[in-house]
Amino acid sequence: MGIRTWAAGATAAALACLSLGVAAPAAAQEPELPDLEVFPFAGSGEGGEVVEVSILVSNQGTTPAEPVLHIVAPAGTTIVGVDWSPRDGSCVDLATGAPDWTEATELECSLAGELAGDESFEIWVSYRIDEDQPGVSAGEVEVRHAPSPTVIDSEPFEIEFLGDLVADLSIAAPPAEGKVGDVVDVVVTVTNNGPDFAGPALTVTAPTGTVAVAADSGIPGVGGCDDPNNDSDDPYEFDAATELICTWESGLEVNRSLSMTLSFRIDAAEVGDDGTVTAVETGEDDPDLSNNTAPITITVAGDGGAGGELPVTGSRTVLLAGGGAAILLLGGLLYVLGRRRKVPADADDA
Repeated sequence: MGIRTWAAGATAAALACLSLGVAAPAAAQEPELPDLEVFPFAGSGEGGEVVEVSILVSNQGTTPAEPVLHIVAPAGTTIVGVDWSPRDGSCVDLATGAPDWTEATELECSLAGELAGDESFEIWVSYRIDEDQPGVSAGEVEVRHAPSPTVIDSEPFEIEFLGDLVADLSIAAPPAEGKVGDVVDVVVTVTNNGPDFAGPALTVTAPTGTVAVAADSGIPGVGGCDDPNNDSDDPYEFDAATELICTWESGLEVNRSLSMTLSFRIDAAEVGDDGTVTAVETGEDDPDLSNNTAPITITVAGDGGAGGELPVTGSRTVLLAGGGAAILLLGGLLYVLGRRRKVPADADDA
């Protein structure tokens, strides 16, 4: 009875408003949504590999948000893991509704807690590449605010299936000259003759009578060298190395070059002809190994004689790439390369 009385009264009030020319009260509107934006990044890998792709979520406004992501894996891939560190969150397999999934093609992922205004967080999604043929496949990421079903932002992303890469690297190292006690520089240049993108690294043996004292890529922040025989906490700090492993943080496009300056201190009046520098690969096959090694030739000026005049054609050091890259150097020394992103080189230093 009460409901009917209220309904009748409401109807009468509406009619009264119309007769007086007064607008009826507007229906309740959805609260203003947070200004969320999503930025998925691209990835690449070969068939069978697991590739980590970053997704950045940002709250561009001042309203706190409860972000929920809808992640659609590119065709030919399967999601096998999500890393939330340092934030916390959880993901549900949309196909099964299971929170304890091990493989999925679509996920709904929720951040634990709120994302304040002007804050952002990043997650890393691991995709297993199930395709063996080269190509590109697109996925998508959407973001919404938990209390609302409205999608606030969505962006596509791509994973490139690389297949088997082949890159012919060549290397050049001009001679250097100095007196005993001098530090001389040898500028090593690696060129990618194609046909595919490459990730080069160097293995270096200092000539007898010298030691490596410093290494600089020539472009700040894009590479460096490690003394594999250094047992200290920081192998990148060395002042008398006889062997080096050097890497660049950038990859190398076809018909482009990267240079790195190696510095050697002359400790003896005679320098041997046994110094070499070899260009190796972090995941590609090199069809021609004859141009991968160059001699490190250092001549002693003054009264000390000359050495290191004869070229040495060292054999290629095998570089294996899998879940992480590694270099097999000089009779079983295994050096594990850290994960690095392939970013095309911006400078042609050849």
